[in-house]
Amino acid sequence: MQFAGLGLALAAVAGAAVVHALKAIRAHGRSTLCASHLTSLGIAMKAYASDKEGKFPDSWL
Repeated sequence: MQFAGLGLALAAVAGAAVVHALKAIRAHGRSTLCASHLTSLGIAMKAYASDKEGKFPDSWL
């Protein structure tokens, strides 16, 4: 019966490792998406500036 407890403990450790790995993968995906959005914003601002004689839009803040 001691081996059943050991198997359960190993399954819990393996499950925790998988959950940790999935969280890391999800965080990396979020940072990749953010970088993609920033790239798109930069391209849009350059396109705006090329249409407006090199001037960027005014800040609203």
